[in-house]
Amino acid sequence: MHIDATNLQILDLLQKDARMSIADLARLVNRAESTVRERVTALESAGIINGYHAHVDADRVGRHAHAILYATCDLGRLPEVVRRLEAIPQVVRILHTTGKHPLIIEAVAEDLAALERLLETRIAGLGLDHIEVSIIVRQHLAWRPLRLSPTVVPLIGRRQREIIPQGNLTLVPTNGP
Repeated sequence: MHIDATNLQILDLLQKDARMSIADLARLVNRAESTVRERVTALESAGIINGYHAHVDADRVGRHAHAILYATCDLGRLPEVVRRLEAIPQVVRILHTTGKHPLIIEAVAEDLAALERLLETRIAGLGLDHIEVSIIVRQHLAWRPLRLSPTVVPLIGRRQREIIPQGNLTLVPTNGP
C-alpha cells in the first residue's frame, strides 16, 4: 500500500483522537468524506490501523504497582512462554528484544504485595531462566503518537509533495483523493 501525505495526516489525526468523526477528518485533510472513509477502511484492511484504544491511567483505576521484568528463556520455548504470559491479565506488554534479556514484560498490579504474588504464583512457573524486576517509580511519558506527517517541501511546478521512502512504505505525491 502506498502511503501518501493525506494518509499520514489521517493517521496523525486518528492517533491524537481515535474518536474523531469521518466528517471532521475530511474537513481537516480537505478531502471528501467518502474519500476519507475509503482511506481509513484501506488503512484498517492493510493492518496499518490495527485498533482504536482508550489510554487508561493505571493509578487512577487502582493499579499502583507497575513493573518491567527483564527475562531470559530458551528461545525454542519462547512461543509457549509468550502464549502463557498473554493469558495473565496483569501482563500488559511483552517484547522480544535483542541483547542480554531477550524478553521484556510489563506488568501492573494493585500494590507491591499483589505484584509479588503475581511474580511468585503466575510468572515464576513459566520456565523463565532469569528474571530481573524493575519497579517503575514514575512514568514521565505514558504514550506518544508516532509522528508521521512528512515535512512538505515546496517544489517548483505542479508537484506539491516530495516522494520520501519510509522502509516498506513509499510516500507519494497526492493532488487529489
